[in-house]
Amino acid sequence: MTNTVESKAFLEPQEVYELTIKKGTAKATASLKYMLSLGFLGGAFIGVGFLALLRVSGSIPKEFGGIGALLGASVFPIGLICIFSRWWRVSYR
Repeated sequence: MTNTVESKAFLEPQEVYELTIKKGTAKATASLKYMLSLGFLGGAFIGVGFLALLRVSGSIPKEFGGIGALLGASVFPIGLICIFSRWWRVSYR
């Protein structure tokens, strides 16, 4: 397996397999402090998404019906995107 993941546009199946094992082993042997910090950040990012939902859906007048709920639900995934982007940076260094 090559050590430079960023240099290729895609990975071969064997490389994906080896990288998954390497990253899984690293996470399984991670320190408690590291895992608690990741859990805290995950919860904070979900909270940011929920606050965005409240802000957007609360600012839409009731006369618009379900539009406020629709728009609020569309901004909630911001928290999930933050979690995914954080995981991506941590996993592929």
